[in-house]
Amino acid sequence: MTGAEAFEAVMGRGNALALANGWRLARRRLMGADRIEIEGVADTDMDALKRMGCTVEIVSFRARVFAPSADTVQRILERWPLAA
Repeated sequence: MTGAEAFEAVMGRGNALALANGWRLARRRLMGADRIEIEGVADTDMDALKRMGCTVEIVSFRARVFAPSADTVQRILERWPLAA
């Protein structure tokens, strides 16, 4: 599955996608906008995800990671593929 297909599956159809490392890509509505959140990320992975283009926001005293575009999702899937 390409990044664009995964982006459409999550944002368009609302499917949650599991990655092989245990993370999930899921659509979340936050501050009036739908976003793709990467769930299950450890603090040690935040810098790598930021370099890939993800944004990190503090929401309710918790760091949450979001993938803003299909290109970002593609880079994530190249490093951490979807679970079989």
